[in-house]
Amino acid sequence: MQLYFILFFLIAAIYLAPFDRRLSLLISSLYLISLPFFLRFGPVQGDMTVYTGITRLSFSDLFVLYYLREGLFWFPFKIISSLIPPPFSLMILDYFILILLYQNFRILKLPIYFLIPMTIFFPFFLGFENIYRSLFAAVVFTYILLRFYNQGFLKKLLLSLIPILIHNSSIIFLPLLFFSNRSSNSLLKITSIFIAGLSSFFFVFYFQNYTEYSDIQLAIGADYSMYYVFLILMITLFFLFSQMLFNYERPILSFGIYCLIVSFNSTYLPSVLSERVSLLGLMILAPFILVIITKIKHFPTRIFSYFTVSFMLALPTLFNPSTLNFLL
Repeated sequence: MQLYFILFFLIAAIYLAPFDRRLSLLISSLYLISLPFFLRFGPVQGDMTVYTGITRLSFSDLFVLYYLREGLFWFPFKIISSLIPPPFSLMILDYFILILLYQNFRILKLPIYFLIPMTIFFPFFLGFENIYRSLFAAVVFTYILLRFYNQGFLKKLLLSLIPILIHNSSIIFLPLLFFSNRSSNSLLKITSIFIAGLSSFFFVFYFQNYTEYSDIQLAIGADYSMYYVFLILMITLFFLFSQMLFNYERPILSFGIYCLIVSFNSTYLPSVLSERVSLLGLMILAPFILVIITKIKHFPTRIFSYFTVSFMLALPTLFNPSTLNFLL
């Protein structure tokens, strides 16, 4: 059922929405309103079993390191689930994430129908179906990156505690705030790249001390970590060529280079952990791909580019066994 839902709205977003503003608003609104229903009333798989099972925990059960270190997610979610049981509590969070995504698109001046291929893109789709806290943290982090673009670094640093306390892996991408600061100088950017280069040591330390995956969990499934590194490399090259054509004010090329270094360094870890780091990076970078499309002034070229990118975003979701398992 989810597969037909995705295909219907993807086709509508590609072939109908770009040509009529009212139709694009109708299609996008129907998609965003109905998406949580299709997500939450299907079979519960993967990490979502942890979230739906939170009703079996008491508040005192949350006072352990596993929940405390990401308490900004677990404690509010426990309160919501105590009042409104799953799957409806998850739907509330879904709508909150979608609203934040919409706000990010407004800041980037992207058409609302761009949200459809973006949420179908496999990192976001996997986020809704499995790696939920990573999705939540990535969307919040991107909002801070965009909304407080011209604010002081200290303010953004304090605000960045929000996504870090939703998912600790967000701390890996904290140096992106250096790149988003207009007043930042070359020394700050060099410092950020240096931090990225040392990130492999952080990954090893974090894995050895704070992750709770068993050896069996770490060995399950195919290894897609280098595939994700390759995707981030292609996105970074796309940013490089686009930067030559459009002098876009936000330092998207620096974003791509940083995420590429971090993603590559994460391959020191078991594939399950490396993949999640790369997926977080892909969630942060993906909206900027669509930004570049809007900079194309020639309308037929812009539409063709939108068609092409939309299909490229959707194809991994439709053919990747990890995501196809949730669709069927």
